[in-house]
Order: sequence, then structure tokens, then C-alpha cells
Amino acid sequence: MNSQMTQKQGYVLSLLVFLGALAGYLLISRDIVHKPSIAPYFINLAQAFIDGNPYISMDATNQYDLIYYGNLWYVAQPPLPGIMLMPWLWLFGTVSDVLFSVFVGAINVMLCERVLRVGVPQLGLWARLALTAFFGFGTAHLYLTSMGTVWFLGQTCAVLVTWLFLSFSLHNRPFLAGTALGLALMARPNIAFGALAFVAVLWAIEKREEGWLRRVILFCVPLAFACLFLGAYNLIRFDSVTDFGYSYLNDSETIRERRLTYGNFSPAFLPENLYIATIKTPAQVNLNCLIDPQCATVIPDLWGTGFLWTNPLFLVGLLALRSRLFWAVAVGTVLILLPSLMYHNTGSAQFGYRFLLDALPLWMLAIGMGVTRIAQKRWYKPVLGIGVSYSLLVNIVGGMWFMSQLIPPPR
Repeated sequence: MNSQMTQKQGYVLSLLVFLGALAGYLLISRDIVHKPSIAPYFINLAQAFIDGNPYISMDATNQYDLIYYGNLWYVAQPPLPGIMLMPWLWLFGTVSDVLFSVFVGAINVMLCERVLRVGVPQLGLWARLALTAFFGFGTAHLYLTSMGTVWFLGQTCAVLVTWLFLSFSLHNRPFLAGTALGLALMARPNIAFGALAFVAVLWAIEKREEGWLRRVILFCVPLAFACLFLGAYNLIRFDSVTDFGYSYLNDSETIRERRLTYGNFSPAFLPENLYIATIKTPAQVNLNCLIDPQCATVIPDLWGTGFLWTNPLFLVGLLALRSRLFWAVAVGTVLILLPSLMYHNTGSAQFGYRFLLDALPLWMLAIGMGVTRIAQKRWYKPVLGIGVSYSLLVNIVGGMWFMSQLIPPPR
């Protein structure tokens, strides 16, 4: 009976977390939530799929960051958000990708609390809710969720299926975990490498010798179907299973020059991306403000800002070094981020470094484990409270500033 009540309380808590996150995101995006975003290409893609086409109509879009091939326009990003939008568009005839993003983002916050509850059971309720608030409103997830757009919605949907992947993996449900990872592949393919490594290390830690072949098969079958789907999608669009169409991308001249010189991914970009992701200072100081007190004294850099300034709480995850689960999380995190760190674009325009969000569901487990390492200290609640509060303040102010710029952000 007590176990049943505990389960019911868990469901109630999840509902409250979802509603709280939904209310917060609606409040932040209130002026744009009922409108298409500045780049609503996934709405166009959903309509194209409903009409039976892989290409989109140009009637309601501009041409920036789209692919032009064979006298037709295609969405460059993987198709999962467009597929997810299809039922909404079919039922209601119209849809705001901002409102859809807000709904998905609120589910992400709810799943964060649930996965922390299972993955780090030693974490107390107060600390778990604090870390959930940190994930939802103290990271780039805040403005990605609140803005929609073709660049951000792909990450928001990828975070959703990554949380599901973690939940199913921790509950030892290989088929569902493989299905979730297959869906992640259709949103942010770079997640697949690290997620596979996470599962491999997790299974090695568990040392379950019986039934391992069955688990591998159940896990890989839906993943193989996702790969086949993407290959067929590319073949239909660009006459090649492996061609994702980036050679035909209509992007900015500066970014195109970098891509054509070194390719989409290159070690040449690693130093710059690593610098921006970690230690790059958050802003430039406007010296004119010494004379004019009405102007902004700090101007965030749209090219990116290191997490040491925007999300220093990430470092708490390193306190979990002694945990065996930490190594599964750490290997997965590094491998998820490595392709982005060698990408020809830093992720701009952005506040902070938004590609860190791809691996954040995994790293949240490390942060939760790190918090449990200091939970017996008398000072841990004030320190954790200050860390979370700092991230909330910086990212809410910075995220809302970024939204006010209304600059179409390159991928």
C-alpha cells in the first residue's frame, strides 16, 4: 500500500513539475507562443510529409539555411520534429512551432526529474527539484524551448528522446531504449555515438552475463530501422543514401567559407569550439557606457560563451569520479560532444554554448551523483542553492536578451 502511494505521489510530482515548467516557458515566450517562429521550416516539412512530398513549399518561408537541389527546397535538419508535428498539423490545420516546442520542453523538464529519481536514488527531493529547475531554466534549454525555430526545435526534440533513452536504459528495457535512440538519430545524429558507448559501459558495469545476446538484438533492431529510414530519406532527396545535402546548403557566406575550406567536421575547428564551450568570457564591455549610463554595459557575444560563466554547476559532476556509473556517463558525454566540437559552426547565434545540451541529459546524472557526494556537508544546501540561483539568473536574463535580438541563428 505504501509503495502504491509512493508511486502515486511520484506521478503527482511529475505532473506538478510539468505544469510548472509549462507555465514558466509560456510566460517567457508569451509574445510569440501563438505564432510561427522566425524559421518555421519544420511546420513546412510536416505539411510536405502530409502531402506525400520530401521537399517543402516556399510560399511561407525565406530561403536561408535551406537546401536547394534539383530545383526544389529541402529542410537541412533531420526530420524527427517534422514527423512529430504531423498529427498536430493534421488535427488542427495550423500549428505554432513555438507552442509545440514549449510543450516538448516542459516534458523534458518532467523527464529530468524522473530520470534523476531513478538514476540517482540517493538524491534528496530538495536537491532533485533544484537540479531539475537548473536544467529547465538555468541552461540553454530555456531559450531553445521558448523560441522554437528549425535550429532549436531539433535539439529540444532530441533531448526528449534522449531522456526516454536514459529512462529505458536504467530500467533495463533494451527494445524501448533502442527505439528512443533511433528517434534521437533522426533528430541529432551525433547523440548516437555517445549513447551507444553509454549503454556498452552500463551493461559492462552491470555484468549481466545471461541474455546479453537477446538484449543486444532487441536494442539494435529499432536502431537499424532508424538508419534505414534516414538512408531512404537521403536517397529520395539527393539520390544517395549517405548524402545529407549540406553541400547545397544556402547558409551565410562566412559559415559557407569555413565549411568549404575544411569540411563540415574537422579537427581544425576543435580549439575554437573547445575554447568557446568552456572558458570564453561572456561578453564585451561597452566603454561608451562610462559616459552614457542608459546603454547596456555588457553585450553578450552571439558567437558563444563558455559554461564556466553560464553553467559552472556542470563542474559538480566531476565529484562523482568514484562512481562506476560516472564512467558510463563521462564516456557518453565526451563522444556526444566530440562531433559538435569539430563542427564548422560554433552554434551561433546563441547565448552560452547550446551544443552542450545534446549531452546534458547524461551529464545531469553526473551532477546528481556529485551532489550526493557532498550531501552530508552542512554547507551543501546553501552552496547548491547559490549555484542553481546563479545559473537561473544568468540564463533567464541572457536567454531573454537573446530572444529580444530576433536574429535568425545559423545551425
